[in-house]
Order: sequence, then C-alpha cells, then structure tokens
Amino acid sequence: MNDLSAALRLPLFDGFPYLLTRVAPSFYHAILLPAEHDADVLLDLGHRQTQANRLPACVVLDTDLCGYIVNPGKARPSRQPPRGGVLVTGQLAPCEDFPETPELTARRRRLEAFLRARNGSGCVLGDLTKGGRPATSDEVIRLTGRQVNGVPTGLVRCPSCHDWRGECLDPNPRLHGLVVRAHCRCENDNCCARCGDLLHDRRLDANYYNPDDGNVWHVPGFSGFRHRCNLGPRPERTGPHVH
Repeated sequence: MNDLSAALRLPLFDGFPYLLTRVAPSFYHAILLPAEHDADVLLDLGHRQTQANRLPACVVLDTDLCGYIVNPGKARPSRQPPRGGVLVTGQLAPCEDFPETPELTARRRRLEAFLRARNGSGCVLGDLTKGGRPATSDEVIRLTGRQVNGVPTGLVRCPSCHDWRGECLDPNPRLHGLVVRAHCRCENDNCCARCGDLLHDRRLDANYYNPDDGNVWHVPGFSGFRHRCNLGPRPERTGPHVH
C-alpha cells in the first residue's frame, strides 16, 4: 500500500467547509465556516485567521479539495486535505463570529459527535524535537560549547527585549547534535483573531532560551488555547486535555 492509499484510509470530517489550523504535529483545530460563501470568501477568511494566528492552516472545501495557507495571503490548492490525527474545536476564536444558522448548528453537532468518537481520552504533546535538525560538521565545530556567560554558542542578545535568540546546539543531552532556533519576545507574533492580543507570552510552535536553567524550551501551538480575550464569551471547548 502506498502512502497516498494509506492516507485516504484515515478519517476526515465531512462537514465542509471548515478551517483546520495545525497547532502541533498531527494536532488540528477546526473552525466551521459558513456554507453559503463561495470559495474566494472562504479562502479570505482563512487568510485573515492565519494572518492573526500565524500558524499553518488549511481551508477544507470538500473531500478532495482544499487550500493550504502556509504564509498569510498565499494559498496552495490541493486534493489532499489533512486527515487523521487529533482534532479539537472551540479553542481559537474565529476572525469573525458567524450567524448560527440551522445548517451551521447541525454541522456543529456533527463535528462534536465526530470528536467524541475519535479523540477519546489522553493527552497531546508538542514537537519533542523542538523543530530541530541534525547539525552539519561545520555547525558542530562552530556551535559546540557555551559562551563565557554560560549561554549556548550561537545565541545573541536582542537589543530591544534583551532576550536570547539565534541558532544553537540543543543543550539537552537527549537531543545531542540537533540545531534548534531560539526566539526572543520581540519575535512573538501569534495573535488572537478576535481581539488582536497575543495568544501567549512566547512565540507559538517555537523555542526560547531560559538563562535560569540553561535550557531551550519548546512552546507548542496549543499553548495559545489558554488565551482569554475580553470582547465577549468564548465558545465552549471540545477536545482532549493538552499539556
């Protein structure tokens, strides 16, 4: 069985259209979109959501039709929407509140039933490799060790927030030889699509260096689920417990 055949056997929610936001490997957040809009309007909603959240997303229009939004304003058409994995809803506010029509209400109930049948119990982890990649021989020579202040070689202070940023070898011995990128607070651009405030105090789906313990820590995308905006009640959460 080839990879495509295997992928097509994975479950796919058929209550189109909706937006899937990738918050961690094989972990997606779903926002139901109004069925009365045409594809251009639906893609525009997807762009607006991605422009705020700054997380990869996909507008799913049908079983074999979708648009992947990796960068805001740019969509790549595809006949293979994301399948399988863990799906949640109601934890990222949409860029606008859609009228609760009978059709949308019925789809929402179907989505909730789909989630109950699929997700079960358990917890979800972020990217355990922190987005790292194996170091080249040149990088091993250039990045091995720490600076006189104890900070991993390769990291520099941001002149604005005085946080550390750049690429270094992960100090964790379990990730020996992996190059990881650390982001400073200035590089945090993940915002709520409803209120515009930051979803978290650190950049999502990224890493930061903590000088207190000398480690590089990963911030999974679902850390943004803790955000609360002050512009009205949030939708009820549906999905598994996340760490």
